[in-house]
Amino acid sequence: MELTSKFIIHDGFTSSNSHTTSVTTIPTSAVKTTSSVVTTPTSAKVTSATAKPTSSISASITGKPSSSAPSSPASSSTSKTVSSISAVGTPCAGNTAADRSKWCNYSTSTDYYNEVPNTGVTREYWLNIQDGMASPDGFSRYVQTINGSIPGPTIIADWGDNVVVHVTNNLSVNGTTIHFHGMRQNYTNQNDGVPSITQCPIAFGTTYTYKWRATQYGSSWYHSHVGLQAWEGVAGGIIINGPSTANYDEDKGSLFLSDWGHTTVDEQYQFAQTQGPPLMDTGLINGTNVFGEDGASNQTGSRFSTSVTSGKSYRFRLVNSAIDTHFKFSIDNHTLTVMANDLVPIVPYQTQVLNIAIGQRYDVIVTANQGAIASDFWIRSIPQASCSENSNPNNIKGVLHYGRSTGLPSTTGYDFTDECVDEKASSLVPYVPKTVFIRDALPRRSRHRRPK
Repeated sequence: MELTSKFIIHDGFTSSNSHTTSVTTIPTSAVKTTSSVVTTPTSAKVTSATAKPTSSISASITGKPSSSAPSSPASSSTSKTVSSISAVGTPCAGNTAADRSKWCNYSTSTDYYNEVPNTGVTREYWLNIQDGMASPDGFSRYVQTINGSIPGPTIIADWGDNVVVHVTNNLSVNGTTIHFHGMRQNYTNQNDGVPSITQCPIAFGTTYTYKWRATQYGSSWYHSHVGLQAWEGVAGGIIINGPSTANYDEDKGSLFLSDWGHTTVDEQYQFAQTQGPPLMDTGLINGTNVFGEDGASNQTGSRFSTSVTSGKSYRFRLVNSAIDTHFKFSIDNHTLTVMANDLVPIVPYQTQVLNIAIGQRYDVIVTANQGAIASDFWIRSIPQASCSENSNPNNIKGVLHYGRSTGLPSTTGYDFTDECVDEKASSLVPYVPKTVFIRDALPRRSRHRRPK
């Protein structure tokens, strides 16, 4: 299935980006489908792609508003257009494949803590959280979805944009919220999505609207903060377009790495209360994978795959969305250029195997320079047994195809040490230096007590 992303500007200009990805079917009998825009390559998707304009300029609308949700306002002739509109970002002026460091009047040298572009643009999204049945690896089970997909649609904005997200709770039981992981909520902490702290859970059949500004750029994710809903499927990517500390030709969007069980997370939680952490059945890459060995008659599911052109370089925005798994990520025969970590642009460094802990995000660039070796390469998401157990540890894999090849790889992975560690701190050097105030490093003041 060809999934097409599209933004629509009020003056009629459109730009789109297409990407082919594996699809996990969610039966319509279990999930009420709505019109939606697929804004980045994700897996489990069954809804059609349409878009509506908002009052400022094109915003990708993921999910048609329900009757209880705020409706999309009519198109306005006074709407402001901007220079950065596409599925994963037609770049701002000066930002080219040969030089990604520029972003209109800003650059990677801009102190993003103190200076933010004023785009005057609002990106508006509708998210519908609902029950469903899905088979990400061929085994059907109950899930909780966003607009009928897992992971949910990606929220995309430009650095400095205002973001408005309408969330409707159509779960059969339980309230819900959405937390925008790692996004600064200066003066908007009521929009942080933490139940019983910054808001009450969103009740069934009602809609809550979040508003915040994209003061950072880079890659992150959003997820429910109620119970274990994030690991039943209530999660999706966040892409804030901006400058980059390394050059690349094409942005491949978010790549979710997750563990997965054939029972619900609530069942796994109950098991853990008396038996300890459960054995996870497998893992997913962007919401899909196989279960069983290649060539086996009982293998189910389908693998994530993506195609590249020899000689070009590609940006992947990795997210570890697992509940209990530390991954090592690699692509056979390829080197990863790491250029951002957890929304912080860093001085680029290279590695063959990347450590990525739960909740972490890494932006990596892969150059397609191995076409003389093979046409198909394994993408590996390897759970570390030092942290947790998985019954399918060597088969959480996707495929990187060169050109139009569709074959299964025969490549061999890199050697690694099974361990649960972060990347070396010496490698994670922020591109914009920042002096950090550390209270414990200062001389302590004497405490004078008033005599009794």
